[in-house]
Amino acid sequence: MSQSSTAAALNLSSHSVIRDSLARLGILEARNPQLFAFLYLLTSLPAVEKIDHCTFVTPASERKAFLEHWTGEGFGLHGIWKTPKYPADHIALVQGGTPSYPWMDMVGLSVAEDLNAPIASAIEQGRGLTRQGTHQLQHIAFNISSNASLAEVQAILEGEGLPFMTEVLSYQDEAGAGIRQTFSAPNGYFFYEFIQRIPNPDGRPYDGFDPDIIDDLYRALHTRAGRSTANDGWVPPSVGFEQGH
Repeated sequence: MSQSSTAAALNLSSHSVIRDSLARLGILEARNPQLFAFLYLLTSLPAVEKIDHCTFVTPASERKAFLEHWTGEGFGLHGIWKTPKYPADHIALVQGGTPSYPWMDMVGLSVAEDLNAPIASAIEQGRGLTRQGTHQLQHIAFNISSNASLAEVQAILEGEGLPFMTEVLSYQDEAGAGIRQTFSAPNGYFFYEFIQRIPNPDGRPYDGFDPDIIDDLYRALHTRAGRSTANDGWVPPSVGFEQGH
């Protein structure tokens, strides 16, 4: 993917915020040079603000161990969303927060009992890349300013060579808040998400997820199962934890 002229336009504030957030979640630059090189492209776009969340997948047998790890790190349960078409639990844990954003860090876990679910397929593809079987990174979600055009961000990234598997998907609640999301095509089992959290009339960003959008994501993943979309030989990020994590 081209990085021409991105250094000059780098948003140092967003770049630092994103690097720090990934480090807190155990996603370290030394183990992921291609991911961190990609950040130079992303943070050249003014609309890219921060990490919204990082989502992992794990076998159902490891659900308890995963949750115990993150609650031990000071994260609390934010919510559980159940998808009907591709049955699974999608769990969000958060820590911190500011008046302008509902959390500082969010860790997600998608877990299914069905061994034939797309989640199980992702776990099989990533076998051997997990941390003690509990931490297989499925995707990283970047928050896009609610004032920007998510479709334009997607078009720019497609022009840089990043393929996508969905159009912009959207949901709005009764109060007028909502989300817009789009997802890159997976490389093996890993992909990127780009998300906007649309505020309600009081200015509070929407802080949940929509099960129908999650099902649309898994429909796209299911459709693409077995198809490679590797970009320039890049590899899915690995998760490494410093001592004490």
